[in-house]
Amino acid sequence: MKKGDKDLVFELIQLVYSTNPEGQERKLGLKDKLVAFNCVELSPYVFKEVSVNNNPPHKLFIIGLFLGDGSLSFIFDAPISRAPRFYVKVNFNFAAQKALDSNLHLLGLIAQTMGLEENIYIRNNGMAGLEYSGDIVYKKILPFLNEHYE
Repeated sequence: MKKGDKDLVFELIQLVYSTNPEGQERKLGLKDKLVAFNCVELSPYVFKEVSVNNNPPHKLFIIGLFLGDGSLSFIFDAPISRAPRFYVKVNFNFAAQKALDSNLHLLGLIAQTMGLEENIYIRNNGMAGLEYSGDIVYKKILPFLNEHYE
């Protein structure tokens, strides 16, 4: 394997292993997988430093992330002061990720690209995402997603 190929394999393996660091256990640990592909020397074992990417993500990346890890739902809301009126609000949840600094940074970039205020939530279980409801979903989010409906 050539040096450039080895670097690419290293980056791909590292990327796959970093997508869900808190999730399902892998059959081989990252170190063992890199060794199996002859991509890293055992001594010293050092990961490459990755610089922070402040470029806004592409619209198709955002749409793909939404399709894989987003949801639209409806909330039936009855005001306490008046009855029996019910209001239907659309709710948009996007990209539940572990609340790591890098994921929070990405969520901020996604909001920026979509022209939204950062409305990042962090749940008690440590998961973070973007959440919007009401008119902003109709006026900004659905038109953004509809640009590439095909």
